Amino acid sequence: MFFPALDTLSVFPLIANTLGNNLLASTGNASSELPSWIDKHILTVFYDSLIQSPNQDMTSERRYKSARITSILFRLVAAVPPLFLSLYVTDLSFSLQLAGLCGLYVAFFAPVLLYLESSKRLRQDGHSFTNIYFGWWSNETFCAPILFFAIFSFCNVVYHIIKICLKVS
Repeated sequence: MFFPALDTLSVFPLIANTLGNNLLASTGNASSELPSWIDKHILTVFYDSLIQSPNQDMTSERRYKSARITSILFRLVAAVPPLFLSLYVTDLSFSLQLAGLCGLYVAFFAPVLLYLESSKRLRQDGHSFTNIYFGWWSNETFCAPILFFAIFSFCNVVYHIIKICLKVS
């Protein structure tokens, strides 16, 4: 009976960490160069002494500190809102339905959209589709039924979420 709640609770730090890292990566190339607003604003607030020193060692230390501060901030952006929402949402079934909504995106929407985009870019660049993972199932025709199923499931879950929200209020 308590397994879904304990499972969600135990995996929450991992999910928040991964989501924070992905949010950071979506702002720019997080591994080599940080977005300029991070370098300009966050470091100015936290590390004024590093900004004033122009030598190479301080620049690399500054980049390291900027990356650490930024990753922590993005992880907090991913972790804090669900914690505050958990104070308001006390119904476990509603929380699990919201998690299922996100799970639909991860399991169905993202892979299909990623496949469609990557196959489009491969065609544009003139590359071959064949590799060790290529098979009869590697066809854009299979994307449509999966997307239709995902949209149907998404609408079904949203319908039940709205039904719960209307019953509560």
